[in-house]
Amino acid sequence: MPPLGRLSGAQAEALAGVADEVRVTPWRSVVVRDLERDEARRAAAELAAAGFATDPASPWVGVTACTGSPGCAKSRGDVQGEARRFVDGLGRAPETPVHWTGCERRCGMPRGPVELRTAEGQQ
Repeated sequence: MPPLGRLSGAQAEALAGVADEVRVTPWRSVVVRDLERDEARRAAAELAAAGFATDPASPWVGVTACTGSPGCAKSRGDVQGEARRFVDGLGRAPETPVHWTGCERRCGMPRGPVELRTAEGQQ
């Protein structure tokens, strides 16, 4: 999965380099199908080197964020930056998913139990 569901150009190129077919999911992840075991290991290593979270225990698993500032005029802060700083302090995926939001609309918030955070602090 690309951290925070955002693909850079380099990450898109890395995806194109590991498989002929890649599926992008509504859950901010990608699926690379029909690889032999050795191909899958190689692809995982290449994608990890490109910045993807390829380990289910990665701190990025379960951390989401809205667009935030400067991409959204309603956002009161840089929630993407806050989410990145939060993940930097983790050693593994959080037990309860954490969603960062810049306003009361809570765009992109996943369903189910979730810890909601803002750039101003925890809600």
